[in-house]
Amino acid sequence: MASYIIEGTISELSKNEGKYTFKISGTEGYSIKQKSGKESIKSNVLCLNDTSVIDDKKPRNAVVIPTDNVFQAEADDVLLLSVALVNGKRCKLALSEKRTKSKKGDCIDYVVSSLTLLAD
Repeated sequence: MASYIIEGTISELSKNEGKYTFKISGTEGYSIKQKSGKESIKSNVLCLNDTSVIDDKKPRNAVVIPTDNVFQAEADDVLLLSVALVNGKRCKLALSEKRTKSKKGDCIDYVVSSLTLLAD
């Protein structure tokens, strides 16, 4: 099972039906802008083995996901995520792949295995 890293700022923290979720917006080296017609779309880059992005190009062994991708948060992590959101602090997430099968085919979810609040 692959393990990925992303650094970024928390853009949203929610609680719905007793479950906490959040969104992260990748910082430099962990986000790219892709052109779609006349629009630029910002996406997050999950890097394998802490490989960073150079010059807005996708590195090998990386996964590009939308910035509106939602991650599950454990109740123990909510305070740390709240502090990061309110203060605009960067976080570093370690994510593990979780593969599931559905009627539409294979699905990959990314599960938070580690959360770190970073200093400036």
